[in-house]
Amino acid sequence: MNAPSHAPARPHAIHTASARILACGLALLLAVGAGGLALLWHAQAQLELREHQQLALLARLAQAHASAVLEASERTLDQLATDLVQAPDAWSSLQAVQYQALRGQPALRGLALVDMQGLVLATTAPADLGRRIDLRPLLAQPLQDGRTTLTASSADHLTLVRRVRLAPQAYALLIAQLDPGALAPPPALLEASAPGTQVLLARPDGSLLAQAGAAALPPGGSLHGHALFAPYLAAQPAAAQGVAEIPSPTAVQWVAWQSAPAHPVVALAAQPGAPRLQRWLAAQRQPLAGLGAGLALLALAIAIAWRSARRRPMAQPAPGARQEPPPAPPPAAAPALPAPAAPAPPATVDVRDLLEDLAAELSPQLERKRLPLKLQLGAAPLPLAAPAEPLAQALRQVLAHAIASAPEGQTLRIAADADAPQALHIAIHTHGPATGPTAHAQALREADQALQAQGGSIDAAVDAEGGTVFHVRLPAAAD
Repeated sequence: MNAPSHAPARPHAIHTASARILACGLALLLAVGAGGLALLWHAQAQLELREHQQLALLARLAQAHASAVLEASERTLDQLATDLVQAPDAWSSLQAVQYQALRGQPALRGLALVDMQGLVLATTAPADLGRRIDLRPLLAQPLQDGRTTLTASSADHLTLVRRVRLAPQAYALLIAQLDPGALAPPPALLEASAPGTQVLLARPDGSLLAQAGAAALPPGGSLHGHALFAPYLAAQPAAAQGVAEIPSPTAVQWVAWQSAPAHPVVALAAQPGAPRLQRWLAAQRQPLAGLGAGLALLALAIAIAWRSARRRPMAQPAPGARQEPPPAPPPAAAPALPAPAAPAPPATVDVRDLLEDLAAELSPQLERKRLPLKLQLGAAPLPLAAPAEPLAQALRQVLAHAIASAPEGQTLRIAADADAPQALHIAIHTHGPATGPTAHAQALREADQALQAQGGSIDAAVDAEGGTVFHVRLPAAAD
């Protein structure tokens, strides 16, 4: 009779299954990774959209503030024009009204009434009374009766002009000097913005009126030709508002603009930032770390499953390969019936292979409890006589219980040898505080029943070295 083999041949189906597990696992790993990255990229896009909306809101509020200041100044000039039309010769009373209006409008620096030859008729600056001023800068833009026009501007003041008809052929100009800083939005609007945010107020031709926040442009300059002003110019005359990206080799700047037809003031809100990929990595650092940890755990689970599939023995519930029956003896001289063929010996499984595969299968539990595993299986074959799968299930329960009851960090030792010519002995030794045999009886009842059904047994004992030893005895295959 042939001796049992220590390393039975692995069938092709086992290798096919392990390759399938590896391929499916890698596909799952790629799908989870790609899906997670796509979700994080979408989350960053939503975050950028909210930031752009906030930047557009800042530009809208800045333009509304500037329009409110201009409207208040226009109302002051409208009231002065009404008073002047009702009493065109009452210069003294008009000058008193001018002083009162100046006190009611902090944004105004001065008021004056000038005839069309430049003679100052009434003013809140007594030193200018009776002087002549140059009207050419004020008349550079066409004036309309009943309308206030923002004309000349400089670094320290803006000029509002309203033409008033005193008689059918007689006109005069009401002139107001406005503080440019009054057009800038209050600091509270910028407190919730990102560092480096700035607000610029300019005329449609690019003349800078006011600025707030991280201002870096000279007062009274021009934005014409500036990169921040280019998106607004490109969108005219179709879009009164918008948000655009201004890229550069090392950074990105976002600019939002808002204009209104009632007033020739364009509000620009600009915010610097890093390139999109760099911002994405910085904003999603923690989610990316979590995704990486999850992918690492998934890869570990795939590797364990693939290794278990490769190490699984050929012998499962179905018997392994059978030997061909011996040929019939040659016919004798006397006619006789041929001798019946000898039955093929039952398939055998080496218990060492079984223990190695179970140890690989339960390696995640060993790693969680930090239990080093020591296998002492010897060099001689240890063939089983009983079917492998019921015994494998019983040994799986015994090992799982031994791992669960072993103290964390202690060595788990598994030894196997031939206890007698027809018996195999497996000893599972856990170090640490020992518990009596009765503590394990309930947990190992099913394993004991399965072993007894196949001619085996199990018991637990306290080891002299300290710890618990589970003794499993199995029937050995005959040589």
